[in-house]
Amino acid sequence: MGDAWKDYTPEYLKNMVDIYSKDKILHSFLTLDERLTLSYIKTDLAISQFSWSEREGSTACSAVIWDSEGLPFWSKDSNVQLTVANCGDCRAILCNTTDGGFAQSLSNSHRPSLHKEKSRIEKYGAIFSIDSYGEERAMSMVANTRAFGDWIVKPFGIIAEPEITSVSISGADAAFLVMASDGITDVLTDQEIVDIAKGSPTAEKAANLIYEAAEMLSSQDNMTVIVVRLAGWDSPDLIDLTGSFRKDRIKNSEEMKKFRGSLLTNIEKLENEYKEILSSQKSSHDSGPKPTALVSPDKLLYKIFSHKSHINKPFISSTNLKPPIFKPHTSSPQDLNKLSVRVIEQRLTALNAVLTLKLDGEEINIPNTDLTSLNSDEENDILPIDQAMKMSLNVLGKLDKTQPPPSTQKPKCKIQSASQIDLSKVESSFSNARIKYKSSNSFRSKSANLKYNILLSLDELKHAWKLLGISSVEYSSKN
Repeated sequence: MGDAWKDYTPEYLKNMVDIYSKDKILHSFLTLDERLTLSYIKTDLAISQFSWSEREGSTACSAVIWDSEGLPFWSKDSNVQLTVANCGDCRAILCNTTDGGFAQSLSNSHRPSLHKEKSRIEKYGAIFSIDSYGEERAMSMVANTRAFGDWIVKPFGIIAEPEITSVSISGADAAFLVMASDGITDVLTDQEIVDIAKGSPTAEKAANLIYEAAEMLSSQDNMTVIVVRLAGWDSPDLIDLTGSFRKDRIKNSEEMKKFRGSLLTNIEKLENEYKEILSSQKSSHDSGPKPTALVSPDKLLYKIFSHKSHINKPFISSTNLKPPIFKPHTSSPQDLNKLSVRVIEQRLTALNAVLTLKLDGEEINIPNTDLTSLNSDEENDILPIDQAMKMSLNVLGKLDKTQPPPSTQKPKCKIQSASQIDLSKVESSFSNARIKYKSSNSFRSKSANLKYNILLSLDELKHAWKLLGISSVEYSSKN
């Protein structure tokens, strides 16, 4: 019953049993059943003095065996009286010697699944639920409707009053008695339990065999089993009635254990592989691609201006989907080998070009991150592509051409009288201007758009980058 219970239960049971010793005469008006019930209730009251008994509980099964003539209960000439008191889900099972040794249950498991118990505690307003293991519980807390302790649910019909069963055994009519906790009875039937014990040389050996069988069937609860030898222990009529069925169950259980073990092994293996992948990715991300050298950007520029380039297809963006604000540029024969600033920037971005103003041999600060998501506030030596193009236009003297020349003509203003103004034309003109303003939906200034339309040749851009000292960064691995 556990360390917390052993110091209390035996005391009351011992006083009750001593009354029936041959040296004493019963001078009480209480029957045996009444004394057993009183001993269980007094035990429950004794444990209530401890704080842990409010939310913790335990069960018990007791057997009282005696012969009215004082003979040993294992004697073949005895006329044994057997009384079993059970409170909870422990079981008392008697193995008869008739018909090969059928199992006779002397107790019931006091659980909400037992109709009699469920009906009883429903009168106290108890509610029932099923936990994640499929086990029905009362008040969402206890699995037993009768138990010591569990005082928090005592008002809902959880009692320590035992259920008492009495039988008479003549001579060798019974071979043995088995008392087992729910860790045994949850995985073995009553008949399997007595069949395992049949043919054992001693009661202790029989108890060990029952325990081992429950363990092979993967019992998940505490396992306690007691075998009491009776007069028919050596009966030759005992037969293992569930042997083949039990062997199949144990075999299937062992195979399931192996399957679960291999499954867990595979899961652990996959988890370790996944951790290794994450670790390698993290280490490669932390180390990042290291630049091997600063090279001349001529090779990069040749790719951009090459007609065989795979990046001639322009990017589709919200900017070039909008109708042009200014008149399109008319290409001359000299402009056929030139590209606009917009196309050059798009192709540099598509090639993941990395530009810098650092000189060969100097330490370069390159962030270990995606170059398209760089934070402008971070300190690094990367020259943004748009800034490189702006510097190039400035060096070539083409940036000033994007500013429209100031108008020298004075605006003509003709004052009309109110009678000469056509209000319908004014309203139509205002409406057209408003529509044109809404349809433009551009946030770029006129000079900015003009800058993107400037055409540059390969030689011009090479000359500008040489004057500026712009270099291209090459990596040891593909970025």
